[in-house]
Amino acid sequence: MPKGVYDHHKIRGQKMTNRRSYFGEDNPKYRHGYAVGGLSHLYMVWSDMKRRATNPKHQRAIDYVLRGITVCDEWLDFKNFSEWAEKNGYQQGLTIDRKDNDKGYCPDNCRFVTNAVNCRNSRQTKINISIAAKIKRLLSAGLLQKKIAEMCNCSKWIVQDISQGRTWKDVQCQ
Repeated sequence: MPKGVYDHHKIRGQKMTNRRSYFGEDNPKYRHGYAVGGLSHLYMVWSDMKRRATNPKHQRAIDYVLRGITVCDEWLDFKNFSEWAEKNGYQQGLTIDRKDNDKGYCPDNCRFVTNAVNCRNSRQTKINISIAAKIKRLLSAGLLQKKIAEMCNCSKWIVQDISQGRTWKDVQCQ
């Protein structure tokens, strides 16, 4: 230790420890038990959801709060959200998805899905599952990607991504 700096633990004869116990109610930030050993995935899902839908300075505010996307009053409390999540299929690795992208976050409009499903349910998604299946069917029939893109009214890049297995992997030809 530098000269003139002393450790008050050693002066009192106490054993020096650098860590405090932060488990359960000993943690000064304890509210719900999901922060033990770091924040839980579900807590981060809730926190990110709230931030997107309530903070007009959020980097994606134009897609959420400025479009009128809100969080219902009930879910502003993490305990209520976590109870709903546990009863409605929440698992580690799933994301929260709004069934109707023009409505807010509430029990009737939300579900937990894989990231792939969440990406498909977006205002930016150009095709749906039936068009993806049609594209796969036309690819297997040997049509050119450019012709398929014209037939399905999408870009050749979408057809190429499907052809190379980068997107819509789980969709079967119909």
